[in-house]
Formats: sequence, structure tokens, C-alpha cells
Amino acid sequence: MKNISILFLSMVAILPTLSGCGKSDVVVTEVAKSKAGLNGGIAFPLPESQGHAELVVERGKPGQPVVIAVYLLDETAKKPMAGKASSIKANLQLPTDPEPKSVAFTEKPKAGGKPPIGTRFATAPGPYDFDELKGDIFVTIDGKELTVPFALR
Repeated sequence: MKNISILFLSMVAILPTLSGCGKSDVVVTEVAKSKAGLNGGIAFPLPESQGHAELVVERGKPGQPVVIAVYLLDETAKKPMAGKASSIKANLQLPTDPEPKSVAFTEKPKAGGKPPIGTRFATAPGPYDFDELKGDIFVTIDGKELTVPFALR
């Protein structure tokens, strides 16, 4: 029993070295603090208190391509944004691709159902139905591009 205890303690002592703990080459991506959105998604704050970008993965029938929508909300994320974005795009890190995928959003009202809160921008239908999505959103307001890192799970 004493030998098993010594072996266990030796493994516990060596495990952090084997697992890479303490290395300084770890890259951490900062993701903006988020809150529940008004359209069923997650609202991420835009820099400089410009408002929020709410991301919603809009699924249709199973097996069909999905749409990613961005709704623009004010700085409280409780009302539509007063200003207007001239463009929205994103770099998505999809689990199936090693490189980020650049996607464009166009202003499109939602067809049917409850009217959305905030201006809706959406992608073309695509292969975005994953349990986890992350990347960066680029929102241009008054000629200034604002970048928001995001992660959805």
C-alpha cells in the first residue's frame, strides 16, 4: 500500500509538467461579455458603447442550411439601435475548417413570425449548424469599423 501511495504522489507531482501547465506560449482569445438578446440569441457589446450585436443561429427544418442573423441593439440591449450600420461581416471559425471563413451579412427583414427587435442582418443559408461557433464580427457604423470577438455554445 505504501508503494502505491508513493507512486500516486509521484504521478500527481509530474502530471502538471506532462500536461503543459506553466508554459507561456498559450494564446488566450478574449471574448466580450454577453447577455441574453431580445430575439432569442446572445447580445455582445460593441466597442466604445456603440450598442450590441445580437447573434442568432436561425434553424429551419432538420438537415437544411441555417442562417446566422445579427440584430443591432442599443447600449442597454433592450431596444433597437438608433444608428444604422452600413455593413456587417464576420470571420467564423467553423469546427470543420482549419481557417476562418469570411461571411457577409445583408440587411434582410425576417419573414413571418414575431417581428424582430432591432435591424436584422443575415447571411445566406449555409453550413453553420454547429454546437459551437466562434469568431469576430465587424460592424461598420458611421464609417468606423467595430470588431467584436464572440463564442456561442
